[in-house]
Amino acid sequence: HLSSFALGLSLLLVFVACVQPQKPATAPVSVPSTPAPVAPTPKVSPGEAAWANVLVAARREGRVNFYSIYAPPEFRGAVNKIMGDRYGITTDWLVGRGAELVERIRVEQRSKQYMADVHFTGFSVALTEVLKDAGALTPFTPPVANLEPGVWIGKGIDSINDSREVLTWGVSSTFPIIVNTKAVRPEEYPKAYRDLLHPRWKGKIVMADPTIPGGGGYQFGQVKVTNGLEYWEKMKQQDITFIRDFGEVGRRVATGEDSVALGLTPDLIVAYLVAGAPLKFVAPEEGVWKGFAPMYPINNAPHPNASKVLMNWLLTKEGQEVVVRTLGREPIRKDVAYQAPHPEIEAFLRGVAKWYMRDWQATKEMDADVAAGVARKLFGLK
Repeated sequence: HLSSFALGLSLLLVFVACVQPQKPATAPVSVPSTPAPVAPTPKVSPGEAAWANVLVAARREGRVNFYSIYAPPEFRGAVNKIMGDRYGITTDWLVGRGAELVERIRVEQRSKQYMADVHFTGFSVALTEVLKDAGALTPFTPPVANLEPGVWIGKGIDSINDSREVLTWGVSSTFPIIVNTKAVRPEEYPKAYRDLLHPRWKGKIVMADPTIPGGGGYQFGQVKVTNGLEYWEKMKQQDITFIRDFGEVGRRVATGEDSVALGLTPDLIVAYLVAGAPLKFVAPEEGVWKGFAPMYPINNAPHPNASKVLMNWLLTKEGQEVVVRTLGREPIRKDVAYQAPHPEIEAFLRGVAKWYMRDWQATKEMDADVAAGVARKLFGLK
């Protein structure tokens, strides 16, 4: 019966196993993966989008024709490198006197043979009005003007007018009395314009031609303001040599062919200083004038987008640092420190006793003197 009992027990265990509720098979749980965060699309303002299009178009144009009276090798090299390496733009330079370049632009506009993209010159209301009358000027607001509105000194790029047909790119400390130190003993250095009336200077003064808008015309006008026209009537006795070419005026005083030069801004002669020419810049006691330097966007420019890129860059912090370093001009940005490009220029600036600002109205009056032929008649010039 033991075997019968064992058999029954076995059957009971099988039965229990068969009726025991079974746990359903557990299916693997699918855990949804967390998607990677999607970066928000940056918002681009209409102005930024428009400027991006200008940059693309500028690279496609590939060049800019830069008409300039300021073109020392250091400045040209810096501009060429930035425009080429960063923007893919080749800068072509036409260098000459302000009046010559303005006349060329006027003829281009009249004949519809457009070549100039940007004109970079000295501060002349007369020349500006010639360009305006010729329809050669077009308004341009550089993006940097809107992006950095608080950095400008004074009215900044609107220092000349409010139409933005003329942009201010820098400020010039104008017209020291320039002396060749090998030709003149220290005790003889003129301290004021009146000292140039001494007989020792007869036949030894060279001056940029005052019969045209430019350095000579403006120094003539500035000294007329501080010393009166009678000063220049007395200077007739000094047999001044008048030359229209700024470079030739600088060369003559740098080599000692003449002892004193008038009508040159420091940036026009800094290359001679760097080369070791024996020159001293005298800050006359009567005072020294400052003037804005303009940049003109030219209408019907063959490379309008490349010209906008160039003008905008010249007003950036980097561009203004280049202007200061290579041209010796004071910046129009508060965040760019001025550092004279040569110790002699720094000493000249420290020695200025009185500053005058040659603004739009003052320049207009000096241009009126030029147009009226005041210096031409006084000195018997053609």
